[in-house]
Amino acid sequence: MQPALGRARHKQRLQVLEQIAVSALQNQDAQDLEGVIGPAVVPTLAASSSTSAPAASKVSSPTEAGPESTSRSASSPERLTADVYHILRPLSEDDSSKYYRVVAREDFAIRDVVKYGLIAMGYAMTPELFHCATSLPFRHWAELVQANYAGIDITRAVSAGVQFLSQLNPPAEWPPAEWYSSPCPRLNTNTITIRGMSFAAAMLTNAAQLRIPSEALMDDEAQSRFYSAGSGTSELEEDMRRNRMRLAVDLRPTATQRRVPHHPCFDLVPWASFRSNILDAVSLEPPLVDDDDLCLDMFGGGLRCWGSTYGSVHGHGQGVPWDSRSWEAMPWFLEKWAVLTGGEEDEAQRNSAWWRAMREGEGDEMERWPHF
Repeated sequence: MQPALGRARHKQRLQVLEQIAVSALQNQDAQDLEGVIGPAVVPTLAASSSTSAPAASKVSSPTEAGPESTSRSASSPERLTADVYHILRPLSEDDSSKYYRVVAREDFAIRDVVKYGLIAMGYAMTPELFHCATSLPFRHWAELVQANYAGIDITRAVSAGVQFLSQLNPPAEWPPAEWYSSPCPRLNTNTITIRGMSFAAAMLTNAAQLRIPSEALMDDEAQSRFYSAGSGTSELEEDMRRNRMRLAVDLRPTATQRRVPHHPCFDLVPWASFRSNILDAVSLEPPLVDDDDLCLDMFGGGLRCWGSTYGSVHGHGQGVPWDSRSWEAMPWFLEKWAVLTGGEEDEAQRNSAWWRAMREGEGDEMERWPHF
């Protein structure tokens, strides 16, 4: 499939999703919606001619709608990560599976969940506000959203977005691992075709590689099976050995992962030094970094996974999410989390610089990122 055609089809799917959200509101009364997002004034929506975000018929923001349209106790962006766990826990196993599959297949980040939540609440998000999420840490973007929507409760928007996406019909089946390295028709011998994956999609794929169930990723109390409590080989490694499963080289645990108890989500980024640096930082008293803030930035677009659509001729799995070379960190992410991403010779820095150079002209983007 030609890249332009693939992008066009993806854009069409997103437009359909937006129209579904609008239609759902038109056919659902305010009492039903209150069960999802709490008491609010729910304006009637009309389908928008915009391809980026539908707009309310008369209300495009809570500022225009009046104080009753906004939450009386807007949630702080600092609380969002903990609140998201509580949002997802009540979902049934089926709805949770639907939510993850839709988010992964549609390449959604947390900004998309917020956008669809705002649509469900009767508001429209401007394309400019939506797209600037890719160049800002999540908390800064969340503050912009709150400023544009008269202090709207961000957690409430996430809750509405999660509920909407969990009610959609997901893809028929999860793509097998071979899908990520499957060949496609060669356009010509001088081009390389790559496909991108959202952080959520890459995490779910790597979790499957490590036999980590998706529900464990959203369980705040879950503990990595790589942690061995000083007993040598970890439970997860023993399990994979018994089942004759080969652990991807870049996902093999470091000594720090075996030594420090931690959440399994930190096992899934295939940069060994980055994983170790995170665990060293969060295990200090007090912690050197806020791991909730870090997770928000990773899920918000700070990390990106790329891959070639051609299979590896050497069988090493290039172009797949468990290969460290497939990953890129955004310039703002590298700057904000420099204590974790290391110096210029660290794999996170080198990989990210290579991907920026591949796109040409983005090598100096670090210097253009605004300081807050």
